[in-house]
Amino acid sequence: MRVSRPRSRCRCILGAQRALFHLGYGIEHTAAAAGQHINTVLQARGITQPYPRWNEQSHVSGEQALAVARAVGSLAACD
Repeated sequence: MRVSRPRSRCRCILGAQRALFHLGYGIEHTAAAAGQHINTVLQARGITQPYPRWNEQSHVSGEQALAVARAVGSLAACD
């Protein structure tokens, strides 16, 4: 189910991943690894849904998505 949001509140981790992939950044393996990093961060925050489902929830704000993305960046930098 797609949730309709005003443009000013739009955020989509999946869309960002897809855009980067289509621009030639990474391969399927890196996209899958990024997804696992996102799930790891969500699980550490007590969220049990996989990130594609979490990302589509209407209560998830752009700020929350950005905080997860930043945490993933920190986690990935440690790998």
